[in-house]
Amino acid sequence: MSRRTDLDLSDDQRFALMKLRRSVADLKLDEKYDDCFLLRWLEARNFDPKLAEDMLRTSMQWREEWSINKDDGWQPPQVLVDYMPSGISGYDKEGSPVVVLPFAGFDVCGLLKSAPPKDMVRFLAQKLDSYLEVARQSSLKHGPKASQVCCIVDLTDFNLRQFTWKPAAEMTINLLQMYEANYPEILKACHAINAPKVFTFAFNILKNILTGNTMSKFIIYKADPSKWMPALANSIDSDQYPAYLGGNLRDPDGNPRYITKASRNTS
Repeated sequence: MSRRTDLDLSDDQRFALMKLRRSVADLKLDEKYDDCFLLRWLEARNFDPKLAEDMLRTSMQWREEWSINKDDGWQPPQVLVDYMPSGISGYDKEGSPVVVLPFAGFDVCGLLKSAPPKDMVRFLAQKLDSYLEVARQSSLKHGPKASQVCCIVDLTDFNLRQFTWKPAAEMTINLLQMYEANYPEILKACHAINAPKVFTFAFNILKNILTGNTMSKFIIYKADPSKWMPALANSIDSDQYPAYLGGNLRDPDGNPRYITKASRNTS
């Protein structure tokens, strides 16, 4: 486990970090689990070292039970790779990776009928881990502010009906709970753009699942580019996100959606 000297912490926070580091030394975490990693668990538990330790140990046990990123030759079903689009388009102005998630064409019901739930959980965890590793590498160059992920969620064609189907609703809740329990404080900001009116209903349900810290990272914009385009441009340089969102990036064939990067698995 590597230590960071570039962290801006109070004396109490630094003491809590030192205490947590010592208490989980038996886990023999490798260098990617550095001080920025430990701070996420502390922040999720208001810098209580014991609560943060309990949360981290429970998560590590979950990773073992679900074989998360285990080198056992597992490959995700191709349907998940092809139809759960998201990817890193670039970096924000502080060096955090920018993940783009388009809802257009997203068929959650079809996916649940085509892939086992366990594969879906493992695949999503694999993607999150890959994003976090990119963020960690960037933070070594740009500082701790780059250790989180900036997300752009395009809610064009968001279909609430899909998520009212019981298996889809249950899977969505399970995935959100998995995220909260095992990926605390990884989100810097989530720009949810082109939100239809029905998304307000869905967002109110999310409030019962996600923590206040996570919910506070969401910035929701209606389908009015004059509102969300300036917001994106304020935090992300134009050469770091797709043209159809107001940036400059295009595919080699000129496609403004930049699907070669922004809608593909990064692993």
